[in-house]
Amino acid sequence: MDAYADGSFYNRLGVFAVATFLAPVNDWARLQIRWRRVLHEADPSLDVFHMTDFMSGKVRPYSEWTAHKRDKLI
Repeated sequence: MDAYADGSFYNRLGVFAVATFLAPVNDWARLQIRWRRVLHEADPSLDVFHMTDFMSGKVRPYSEWTAHKRDKLI
């Protein structure tokens, strides 16, 4: 089993959140291959995806994407 987690802290409210995903190692390997393909199809320059930047729409390359392209990735 492997787990991936991400934490976030919202200072104004003192709120801390953690999301964790746990799955067998083989499942992660298959997901990683599929995810890399999706990112490459969306934008070949993308190596890493940050949901915060994607949702804000203010950071390149997401700021240059059409609504259709953003919907397709999701």
